[in-house]
Amino acid sequence: MALYLPPSPHRRVRRRNICPTSSRSSPVHLPPAMFLLVIFASAGRVAPFHLRTLTTARPSRSGTAVDFLQQTSPLLFLSSTSPSADMGLSPPSAAHSDVSSSKVYGGRRFVIRTPAGSINLFGAYFGFLSIVLGLVWGVALLTCSIFYKVTGGRFDRMKKIPVFCSHVWGTALLAFSRSMPVVENRQVLTDLYKANKTAMFIANHNSWMDIPFMGSTIGWRNYKIVAKKELLNVPILGAAISLGGNVVVDRKNRKSQLLTLRTGVRWLKNGVHLCTFPEGTRSKTGRLLPFKRGAFKMAVVAGVPIVPLSIVGSADIMPLKWMFPVVNARRIPGKVVVHPPIESVGKTEDELVTAVREAILSGLPEESRPIV
Repeated sequence: MALYLPPSPHRRVRRRNICPTSSRSSPVHLPPAMFLLVIFASAGRVAPFHLRTLTTARPSRSGTAVDFLQQTSPLLFLSSTSPSADMGLSPPSAAHSDVSSSKVYGGRRFVIRTPAGSINLFGAYFGFLSIVLGLVWGVALLTCSIFYKVTGGRFDRMKKIPVFCSHVWGTALLAFSRSMPVVENRQVLTDLYKANKTAMFIANHNSWMDIPFMGSTIGWRNYKIVAKKELLNVPILGAAISLGGNVVVDRKNRKSQLLTLRTGVRWLKNGVHLCTFPEGTRSKTGRLLPFKRGAFKMAVVAGVPIVPLSIVGSADIMPLKWMFPVVNARRIPGKVVVHPPIESVGKTEDELVTAVREAILSGLPEESRPIV
């Protein structure tokens, strides 16, 4: 693994003491001390510091080591975003740009590119947490699978145990990474649960972070997610989807779509909440896409209300072409706006689509709204 340091107009090279070679464009092998620095920074909040950046144009900064690495490090740069002009670094090629490349967050100043996607220091920490907590999650799901086979499925017919295990994993991951979203209008959910009503939760979809954001917003309830078939091939996650009785759809198979409709309606009529993203896929532009009708048909047939959710900031927290989030949700911040339930009884599918779409749009910033 090597770091590439672009040419710089600053001549204080001796103070940097990073590249001993005569050519600044040659690769520099990452020293062992840098691995320790990565591990040190990934630990989260560490001892305070007061350091001066090595470029004379930048002031002194105070905070934690993580803040320093994510906000001020002008020396380690291998990024998909354009640095500020005072750093004297040339912008990256267009081939490495992404949807959020116009927004420069400090967490993208140190980036490693892989075929699977880019990763920075915070992403490495988030990935480490995901793996460690995922191992516990996997053991819990394996135990559930054995339990269901031994009992022949006579217990826990609503598949609450796997959902609980998955929710524990997601909640712990968001909590330890300081990525819990801010939830607006939570009282709407409190009133819904007090009335013991079943609902269909519908949200916009820009990022992989939308799924844990939605789960943390709904809380400790039995809910199922409408998931695409390809996710069944993901280790642990695929087992969680299958064991939890989540609704799986094959978007290329018409019969699968009809089965999805029947399965979703059955869960709703049995008092289990259903979650879905009606756009059908993540928006690559960050703007709301047209809605597909399947979710609204389920709500009409089951006669349950729809709770619109506006998810804000998730595309900046974890953009496309990144393996893990680039920054924690508190810094963006990540936010979920809960809108009042929209009754499906007495409404057509078209009326529901219009009402839900308008509600979601009302909670989104201008850059997330479709261009008219």
